[in-house]
Amino acid sequence: MRLINANTLRFEDFVGDPPPYLILSHTWEPNEEVTFQDMSHPYLPTKRGYSKITETCRLALEKGIGYAWIDTCCIDKSSSAELSESINSMFKWYQRAEICVVYLADLKCTVEFEQGIKDCRWVTRGWTLQELIAPKHLEFYDEEWTFRGNKFKYCGDLWKATGVPEGVLRMEMKVSNYSVAQRMSWASKRTTTRLEDESYCLFGILEVNIPLMYGEGDMAFCRLQEEVIKRNNDYSIFAWNPTSNENLHRYCSMLASSPSDFKDGGNILVANISSLNPEFALTNKGLQFEEALHLAPTTDTSVCTTGPQGQGAEYILMVGAVWAGGEHREVGIKLTKVGPSLFLRVPSIKIRQVSARDIKSWARTRRGRWYVVNNLRLNTLTLFEFLRSGIHVPPGHGFQIMKTIPWEYWNHENSAQFLTPTTNVNAFSFRARIGMEHVDFTVLVEYANDGFLPIIFESTKRPAIANYIFQNRASDDVLLWESLKRDYPELANLSATSEISVKGGQFRVMVRMSTWKKDAFGLTIKGYSLKFEVVKASDHHSNACILDQSHFSHGAEKHERSEPPTSKRDWVIEGKPPHTVSKTWNDQERISLSRLFERVEEAT
Repeated sequence: MRLINANTLRFEDFVGDPPPYLILSHTWEPNEEVTFQDMSHPYLPTKRGYSKITETCRLALEKGIGYAWIDTCCIDKSSSAELSESINSMFKWYQRAEICVVYLADLKCTVEFEQGIKDCRWVTRGWTLQELIAPKHLEFYDEEWTFRGNKFKYCGDLWKATGVPEGVLRMEMKVSNYSVAQRMSWASKRTTTRLEDESYCLFGILEVNIPLMYGEGDMAFCRLQEEVIKRNNDYSIFAWNPTSNENLHRYCSMLASSPSDFKDGGNILVANISSLNPEFALTNKGLQFEEALHLAPTTDTSVCTTGPQGQGAEYILMVGAVWAGGEHREVGIKLTKVGPSLFLRVPSIKIRQVSARDIKSWARTRRGRWYVVNNLRLNTLTLFEFLRSGIHVPPGHGFQIMKTIPWEYWNHENSAQFLTPTTNVNAFSFRARIGMEHVDFTVLVEYANDGFLPIIFESTKRPAIANYIFQNRASDDVLLWESLKRDYPELANLSATSEISVKGGQFRVMVRMSTWKKDAFGLTIKGYSLKFEVVKASDHHSNACILDQSHFSHGAEKHERSEPPTSKRDWVIEGKPPHTVSKTWNDQERISLSRLFERVEEAT
């Protein structure tokens, strides 16, 4: 450590523990500060910054301290190695100082400290945050180097001006007792001359060290957060709201772009002590989590909102807690699912506070490994590849999804199953009220002949197949068509129609697929929609009615007059809406269908 001898105004270097020293905290004046190189210049006194050196040394000698340290001249900034070492050590140097003297060049001698401190430039600069927090003894001097008091005397005023809690200023609480979001919020309104210094000035406050790389721009703050994540499993590092234009796009990184994003984080607490928080980690796929996500009810009427599968729910990751109105509330951020176990953060939705009562009523996803994409340089179409050509289940009356296979491919938010490889089975377990009973159905969707081929059967009539598909499977378990067809060859005889007999009569349940599209993230995402039709037939085939999920989707879409299928081959989709089935119908069937369509048109 390089110190100034207060008697001689010359440098002395110390290895190991230095002697007692006084340290200066101030704001720099452009082109007027004395540098390391200037200290050997014969015209040193011509710079206004020279008076800071002489006054600091005068105060040191008055207090019986033989040395002083000043950041403008005690660091050789022409040496990148020395600069890096100094910045990484600076918080510790301020902590070890006998006294820290704060020179407020813009605090007039005629203004009361309580009134003037909030307008001082010193409370707005990034580097002075650690100079406020770290020292044991902090003394304030105005423009004429007149002593005004110490930080213990003005704790309340300093808290109002800086947002740093009084417990920290009084040295009663350690900085590490506060959440990452709270510590970031203390710096959220501060500025630095160099963009990188917004991050570098927080090393001591966040208890991390990273190499300096001037010229990296906002990547410095990204590296800072990554280092915090390596050392701390505090979820509040994600408790920020976007403030920069760059983060107000359709989706954003899980990491903030600058400390200003944490301006609302001053009251966000750590939800659990570190040992109880689930771990998360940075990987080359993104941020990896194993914590179960909460499923908050959605207000989107275009998706199903019923059923144990949790259709029509928003994915919420809890990242902290707050005390609001005497009530403990948890804080969450919204994620959107873009692929199996793959999510993006939604920047347009701010962090939300949720009561304990609401959280208890929410469903949760299964525990398992999942990721949030952090590399937003990926092509947009690459990010949303899984959303395209998925299988959507629109809202209806009575059909509830109980299970899906593979479960990780199900998107609660859009009520859609992501497209799986063509060799995999897309399986859905539904429960519907038919007549006077609840009936369980299994729907399997196969990709064949460049299109989709759905089949349906009553689960209780073929329990061996249904149990084999849905029971005792992990969330990421996949089922291959080759295995399923080999073990259960009777699947070849099933079709897109299932005839059932329940209390209330005989019914025909039909499933079909049509094209579907949804606007998301500024894109039009196209896929396929799974539709049901339930027809009740009288003994004489003179009546027909739709009881449950409609033949048409939500919105003002017109009913498609395609005839019911008789074999599964009739419903292969070739990259477009189902074609009209070519079949000869008898007169009774035509009368029944005609009445069916009339009722549907009246309903729409």
